[in-house]
Amino acid sequence: MLFEIMDQFPQRKRYYCQDKPVLDNRIIITYYLNIIRRFINGKIRERKKRRNIMRYLFVLIVALFLSSTLDAQVRVSINLDTQPIWGPTGYDYVENYYFPDIEVYYNVPLHHFYYYERGRWISSSSLPPRFHNFDLYRSYKVVVNDREPWKNNATYKAKYYSFRGRHDQHPIRDSRDSKYFVNKNHPEHNKWAQQQKHVDRKPNIGKRVNAVRGNEKRRVNEKENIRDKHDNGRDKK
Repeated sequence: MLFEIMDQFPQRKRYYCQDKPVLDNRIIITYYLNIIRRFINGKIRERKKRRNIMRYLFVLIVALFLSSTLDAQVRVSINLDTQPIWGPTGYDYVENYYFPDIEVYYNVPLHHFYYYERGRWISSSSLPPRFHNFDLYRSYKVVVNDREPWKNNATYKAKYYSFRGRHDQHPIRDSRDSKYFVNKNHPEHNKWAQQQKHVDRKPNIGKRVNAVRGNEKRRVNEKENIRDKHDNGRDKK
């Protein structure tokens, strides 16, 4: 591009100083320097524009990522209504349970057990027949909020081996904390649901009562105004 601009430069002119021809070398050099300067400045401006665009895009991507992350955190922050009532109290969110006594996992969102059988991990809505006497309420459950923890069973087995045989957890079924009543399988859920409906109706009932009282006051005022008009008419006669 620079050479194309230089080719367009006109032929040299001659100036005469004291009857002697002099070439305008200074003008030519200045002209070319201005062209080079403009060319460099244009490139610098383009680079600055590109940098600004890249910065804007980077900020936009980061903002979208943070908003999606926060939204996801809010969505998964509490799942008390889906936790099994044999699960231990004290956890607002649970992804998986690990049973160290039988080396079985339970996924809360999917409501499925994961156990090892015939060389592979099997997913099922219930425990296999060999665990039919296993007490889910009294056994110890480890909360594991990792994705597919059964794939790292050796790690969790070694880490929580000492928790075998422990029975010091309180199941959600036996809790009297009202925050667990949102769970449909909790014994107190029906009472809690009725109380919530009653609380929701109270504001509407109050509005209706106020509306009725307001209508009664208007009727009384209208009757008093009518009486006053009749009394005024009699006094004039």
